[in-house]
Amino acid sequence: VYSHAMIASGGLLLHTRPGRVEESADRLFRLVGPAGGDLARFGLPDPALGELDQHLVSAARDGGFYTARIWDYELRRWAAPDSLVWRLRREVDWFPDPEFGPGFLEGLHTERPAPPVLVHVGESSDGLLWVYSMVADEDWRPGPPERPTPEWTARVFDTMVEVIDPETPEVVAAGRFDEVFAPMCGSDRVYTVRRIEGGDTRAVILQPQLRGRGGR
Repeated sequence: VYSHAMIASGGLLLHTRPGRVEESADRLFRLVGPAGGDLARFGLPDPALGELDQHLVSAARDGGFYTARIWDYELRRWAAPDSLVWRLRREVDWFPDPEFGPGFLEGLHTERPAPPVLVHVGESSDGLLWVYSMVADEDWRPGPPERPTPEWTARVFDTMVEVIDPETPEVVAAGRFDEVFAPMCGSDRVYTVRRIEGGDTRAVILQPQLRGRGGR
C-alpha cells in the first residue's frame, strides 16, 4: 500500500502500486469496508508508467476524498468513487513533468536533481487544502555522492507549500522553504529533521498556519 486514508463517510481508501497493468481488472484505488470487503475498485493505471504510477489519497471533511499522482501536479476531488467533483492541474515552472525512460535513476542528485514530487495533500481543520511538493533546491549544484544528512537534505531539496480553497478551487497562499517537511498522519502538523547542538539530530514538529488570504 502506497497511500491510505480513512474516509468520513465510512471505509478505508487504499492506493496500491499497480501490478500487471495490462489486466483490466487491476485498479489504482480500493475502498474497503469495516468488515474488510471491497466497497469499490476504481481508476486505471497508466501503462506508460507501470509501477511508477503512484498516487496520494486523503480524506475530505464532507465524506469525500482527494487523489493525486505524485509525478504531476493534478488534484482530483471525489464525492464518491463514481463521482468526480473537480480536477485541478497546476501548470507551474517549478513542477515540470518528469521524463521517464531508460537510465531515469542514473545520475540523480550527483549530475542532475531529482524531479519534483507531491508528498502530501490534505485538508486542514479549517477546510483548506494543503499541498506539499518536494522540489530541487533553488541553488542545487552537481556533486559527488554523499551520505544523506539534514544538511544534505536542506542543500538538495526545498519544499513548496500551496494552500487551496477547495470550494473555488484556487490557490490562496504559497511559500517555498529550504527544508523537507513530512506530514504527520491524522493531523495538521508536519515534522522536519534538524541538527541540534552537540551533533545529534532531532525531529522537530511544526504547526503550519495561514495568516490571511493571498499571502506567502
